[in-house]
Amino acid sequence: TLGDKAESELSSTDVFALPEFFKVKSSKRQHHSHVNSSNIYGNYTMATPTKLRSIYRSFLREMPSRSLSERSRSPLQKRIRNTIASESGTPVEQAEQFLHYVKAQRMYATLLERYNPGMNMEEEERVRLTARRVGMELPEEYAISGTDDGSGDGPKRQ
Repeated sequence: TLGDKAESELSSTDVFALPEFFKVKSSKRQHHSHVNSSNIYGNYTMATPTKLRSIYRSFLREMPSRSLSERSRSPLQKRIRNTIASESGTPVEQAEQFLHYVKAQRMYATLLERYNPGMNMEEEERVRLTARRVGMELPEEYAISGTDDGSGDGPKRQ
């Protein structure tokens, strides 16, 4: 399953180096009457490795599944892993916000396919299915005589 796959990606033997400055804003409020900008942006606490692993696994679940023959990570998986493990200090809130965006995009694509079934069909197929939906069958098309393929008159076969 996808969850098992995500678990295997981050096994306990996997070294998942987390820099000290993966920080999340603290929920503590300043009690001073004036607010210093360095206090607003400098008041961070350490993001836990468990939280980062959870976000990483969630990203893996949102990605298309790969066959077992493709054991190596995709370029997107590598990029996400490197970003999470990098020393850039990307806030966890940004990663969670991007994760919500990815989930919403997947849901949007699913709903679009469900409620617009003819979206990816050719025009002829869409017309044929629309006719069948109302209980009609389209007449068979006939090829024009004298075509280059030498088929002559008769029903078109696909």
